[in-house]
Amino acid sequence: MESIIEFKDIKKVYDKNIVIPNLNLSIKKGEFITIIGTSGSGKTTVLKMMNGLIEPTSGMIQIHGKDIKKQNLIQLRRKMGYVIQGSMLFPHLTVKQNMAYVPQLEKKKVDHQLIEEWLQKVQLDSSLKDKYPSELSGGQQQRVAIARGLIHQPDILLMDEPFGAVDEITRRQLQDEILKIYQQTKTTILFVTHDIKEALKLGTRVLIMDQGTIQQFDTPENIVQAPANDYVKRLVLHNES
Repeated sequence: MESIIEFKDIKKVYDKNIVIPNLNLSIKKGEFITIIGTSGSGKTTVLKMMNGLIEPTSGMIQIHGKDIKKQNLIQLRRKMGYVIQGSMLFPHLTVKQNMAYVPQLEKKKVDHQLIEEWLQKVQLDSSLKDKYPSELSGGQQQRVAIARGLIHQPDILLMDEPFGAVDEITRRQLQDEILKIYQQTKTTILFVTHDIKEALKLGTRVLIMDQGTIQQFDTPENIVQAPANDYVKRLVLHNES
């Protein structure tokens, strides 16, 4: 299977603080990668480097085999979905206008049926399409954000702790829904979380980071059964508690 994302000798320094010393990473098309680590481990930095929101100090990132430094970053970002904690919907736009926003930037028509289909996929009633974000619950907003991130069928969906601000029941529902959507679309997903249970439940592979370094990058089964070191072992024990 072809690699869709490659990190080659990536280093990131803020002032004199080395956040990522040397990262090499290959992600295949159609994988669901969960990225977990403590605060400051570099997981969000890795995600934001993929769409050019943060630039590496040295090294090369390739998307579809092309160095992102040589690509139009605006066009690159429009081809990716991006979902973050708290949804970040445009407050002055209705649900359907939020969902249609990125496709319309690309001069793509979003018809009524497509809006209806995606509302159904994220378990929202079609009557909500004319509501504004302020009229929705936190869980509903997050569902709209997922639909907005996927409606234009991106090759890659980046998700940065997207379910962190909702209650536990809603979080489990959203996890089930994103898994269902992933199985239907096989979009390549990179999902940052601080919750080991979430990481193991969702990921086809789990990237465990600490201080900008990969501790283990493996299937959930292998991480549980054969943790690479004490750091990973502690995370797994936390999952079992």
